[in-house]
Amino acid sequence: AIEYLRKEFDKKFISITDQAIKKSLECEGDIFVMATKATCLQHTYKIKIEKNSNKKVFEKACPLLVSLIEKGIVSGDEVDKALKDYLELANEKKIENIVLGCTHYPIVEDEIFKNLNYKANIIDPAKVLAKNIKFDENEKKYMEIYMTDVNEISQKMTNKIMGEKIKIQKASL
Repeated sequence: AIEYLRKEFDKKFISITDQAIKKSLECEGDIFVMATKATCLQHTYKIKIEKNSNKKVFEKACPLLVSLIEKGIVSGDEVDKALKDYLELANEKKIENIVLGCTHYPIVEDEIFKNLNYKANIIDPAKVLAKNIKFDENEKKYMEIYMTDVNEISQKMTNKIMGEKIKIQKASL
């Protein structure tokens, strides 16, 4: 949808996925993408990274993480059990880079590190995006953020990452 939006409106649209892909291409080694089922089915990361590098991209849908996080369960046995399953391939192959392909996953980043049996580079697309947003000194600092699922957790996470309060808008698909 981002190409359509860029053509249809006179605004700058930044894809969080493209930011993560760009960062992934800068890193040494292969990529393990933890994402939603929909993201994995689209293979956006895999297609773009493998097309532009010699890296292998492995994808793992992690649907239980979203449910646990939205229930406020961000550590403990349930989270560890889910992560042990989701990270099995990463642990087996010692995949150098892990992309957090869902806005919820940074909330359990410490738990992800804890459930790895090796040291990996974690790529949080939201942090990459936040670091790459630049404003000219004279430019009005106005930003709108749209997500398909707006909830208390995504709002808190966005405010924390951006360092200020920005009201998230619900994206209608």
